[in-house]
Amino acid sequence: MDTQAILQVENIQKHFPIKGGLFSPKGSKTVKAVDGVSFSLARGHTLGLVGESGCGKSTTGRMIARLMDPTGGRILIDGVDISQLAGRDLYNFRRKVQMIFQDPFASLNPRQTVGTAIAAPMLARKINPAGGLKNRVKELLEQVGLKPEHYNRFPHEFSGGQRQRVGIARAISLNPSVIVCDEPVSALDVSVQAQVVNLLQEIQRDTGVAYIFIAHDLSVVRHISHGVAVMYLGKIVEQGSREELFREPRHPYTQALLSAVPLPDPGQPASSKRSGSAEISRRRQTHPAAASSAPGVRCSAPWARNSSNAASAKSPDPPARLPRPATTQVWNPQPSLVCNRSNIKGAIH
Repeated sequence: MDTQAILQVENIQKHFPIKGGLFSPKGSKTVKAVDGVSFSLARGHTLGLVGESGCGKSTTGRMIARLMDPTGGRILIDGVDISQLAGRDLYNFRRKVQMIFQDPFASLNPRQTVGTAIAAPMLARKINPAGGLKNRVKELLEQVGLKPEHYNRFPHEFSGGQRQRVGIARAISLNPSVIVCDEPVSALDVSVQAQVVNLLQEIQRDTGVAYIFIAHDLSVVRHISHGVAVMYLGKIVEQGSREELFREPRHPYTQALLSAVPLPDPGQPASSKRSGSAEISRRRQTHPAAASSAPGVRCSAPWARNSSNAASAKSPDPPARLPRPATTQVWNPQPSLVCNRSNIKGAIH
């Protein structure tokens, strides 16, 4: 057990039962959204969690924040298993882990001012800061780059980046140990993304909070994360430090993800730019472990940095995608087929 870790996730699972139809019994099948995920997170560090849509990233984050109950496994915060907490113990735990959601507008009550939204966690805990609750909220607004006079404004009066800053202020109001950032910049434009990422880094330097940063944008993950874990079909297939994973990815799926990142070099020869689907197909043909693995068999052992049996273990097949057609035909209606008012009038009579 890592004594320096603030968070330890051990083989957590989340299975959703499929409701039975007319001729199938209820609960006869399950969807394994998360199936045996393990990692640890040190104080003041950021773990980037990447993967395609539907691989289980957000579900993992929601289980860590106990917005979902895990089907199995353990989640340890400061050595305490929080996966089975209930009642008063669960209430006390929630102060340690907070969450920043992907859509800042949907996560704020449109009928509440931002001052009320930021103060809500402290009111729920009956916390009365020195100097008063209102002054504390204004301090948090200044800390995230907003003005104190924004206290009485409503969410619709802010831009997307400003609303996300309000969400960050609410998340840090209780001084948590871990914050789960569920794609906090994916809905923002590039310039605002940089501002929000820099703000998160400043808060981490000042408070020592640890982040789980869920994202699709690998460039953002590379900028903010100390370690990176790659998820595929509910499992972590590769995990390592930021430098070694981006410099030398070992799993074919990780290699395909990195190859799909657009290159900001217009002068690079077109032959050296591979699409994600072409790279996945190439990795399947050239990588012996990926080519020999059976469909559905998933194991992170051959791609773990400290694995000793890399040659013998199996790995899941990366997803295959159909090639994009060379030309796209656009349907162009004939003028005689266009419906207009005269055609309708003639058809009625």
